[in-house]
Amino acid sequence: MKKPYEAPSFHLIPGVPGVSGDELAAMSDEALEKVLLDNGLLEQKKCYRANPAFLLREIAGEALLMPTGTAMSGRMLPVTETAAFIWRQLETPKTVQDIICAAREAYTDEENVLEAQIHEFIKEHTKSGLVLEGE
Repeated sequence: MKKPYEAPSFHLIPGVPGVSGDELAAMSDEALEKVLLDNGLLEQKKCYRANPAFLLREIAGEALLMPTGTAMSGRMLPVTETAAFIWRQLETPKTVQDIICAAREAYTDEENVLEAQIHEFIKEHTKSGLVLEGE
């Protein structure tokens, strides 16, 4: 039986602290798996996507998430420009690291909060159902 076709993709995950690329490449598959699991890096390949039950709209210069179903009928969720940026990233499935890389291209991060805040945004909104896990 043939496998269903899946669109080719790859995602960035950060390296292992204190371990060079050459050292990682030289490891056996079993040793590399242990290092990746111990450092939580395999978890970082999870993809997330925007819940299609919400549409991002730009109205009079304001970004709004609008529910398409009946659960929140007539309500809108105003979002910041940064939240709208992340939402647009999530219109196609992405890892948190993919979003962080895109955000670093688009924003300065003088306070070094970008990465932590994106992780928190994904975590919080996955719990709320605005962001869905998986492709």
